[in-house]
Amino acid sequence: MTEESVPSPTPRSLSPARKRLFWSVLIVFFLVGQECLLRLVFPVPEVLNFNRIHYSQLLMPDVRRPKFLSNVAYRMQSAPDGTEFIHRLNLYGFRDRQWTVKKPDGTKRVIFMGDSFTEGAGADGSRTIPEGFKIGAGERAREFDVMNLGIQATGMSDFMVLAGQSMPIFKPDVVMLVLFGNDFANFVEYSPVWLSGQFAPPPEFANFRLPRFWQVVSMLQAGQRPPKAWYPQPFPFFASVPDPRNPFSNEKKAMYYSTFVAPEVAEAMAFGRFNPYLINTFHDDKSYLSRDMDARPYLAGLKEFLAKFGTRLRVAYIPTNNQVSDAYLQFQATFCRPGLHSLMGPEYQRHAAHTSEVCEALAIPFLDFTPLLRQLEGEGHRLYWNYDNHMRGESYTMLGETLFRWFDSLENGIPN
Repeated sequence: MTEESVPSPTPRSLSPARKRLFWSVLIVFFLVGQECLLRLVFPVPEVLNFNRIHYSQLLMPDVRRPKFLSNVAYRMQSAPDGTEFIHRLNLYGFRDRQWTVKKPDGTKRVIFMGDSFTEGAGADGSRTIPEGFKIGAGERAREFDVMNLGIQATGMSDFMVLAGQSMPIFKPDVVMLVLFGNDFANFVEYSPVWLSGQFAPPPEFANFRLPRFWQVVSMLQAGQRPPKAWYPQPFPFFASVPDPRNPFSNEKKAMYYSTFVAPEVAEAMAFGRFNPYLINTFHDDKSYLSRDMDARPYLAGLKEFLAKFGTRLRVAYIPTNNQVSDAYLQFQATFCRPGLHSLMGPEYQRHAAHTSEVCEALAIPFLDFTPLLRQLEGEGHRLYWNYDNHMRGESYTMLGETLFRWFDSLENGIPN
């Protein structure tokens, strides 16, 4: 028999000691391979219990049994505008890239907080205010670790609760609080308890030394859906009839709406292709925009809280579409009761003016976008969608770029 034809050793031809070694190595390779595969398929966030669902349960079909939103996607439509956008949420349920708890070396961490305008409803994920901020930074973008903590359908009290848990985790250098015209719609008295972290469980940091199989099983036992490395099929943001979350599922409401909502708009709302909660929003805006409110306790409390982490607060204000132009009234007439009129008068701008005064008294930098948006609308630029009350992607991008120039002037003492 030639040297080339000598058979290679097999487990049967090995000595008992070598057999044990062979199978031990094989088992180790199997376990290591399984662990690598599980870690690839099932990513785990660094903070296991920090999730969007603690601050807004709007997306949940059953609020009694909320499920974490991790690496999922939802679809937002505005059929009258002919738009459809996909929101891809990260492991924590926010519309952004994946985050790390530790800030990258050599960067400033800037966290954006706000409602749907901060999240970027009505636009692609690449055309949000935080993304516009990075575009404004240009080649300097790598100097900043920008995080988008915007959540649709939230207001001032929700921002406080979110800050109470997120700031101790991520410890940003700067918080950009982006207020929208309706954030004070359901105004309630400020409570310092919101910033105490009591409205959500204390942060539970993942132990990455544990086998991923054990972590996945623990999630299942806790009633959570283990996130996968890929995004599943997007689910609709707006429920359709007969889901009880859709107001058209209520026969009496549907009959009432039929007296003034245009048929094609009502159909889109009933089938989840247009926001049914926009019905009569003009009259809601008219009521709360002319109502006095006190933002001082909120902003004073937030500034004091952020100071514990060495975090600076910046505040910006985005007006509603009706505060900057009357061009949108003709479209709102298709889903609002009669009696629409201009909201451009000073009596409807008091919230921005009041917030400006409060920020000046508290030494908090404040930027009101109303003058800029009025100028652009007056020049014929339609910054918002005709029917949906959110902005177009290019508008968000422009606001983000403007915010960066303002931010840069504050940081470096350069006149803006």
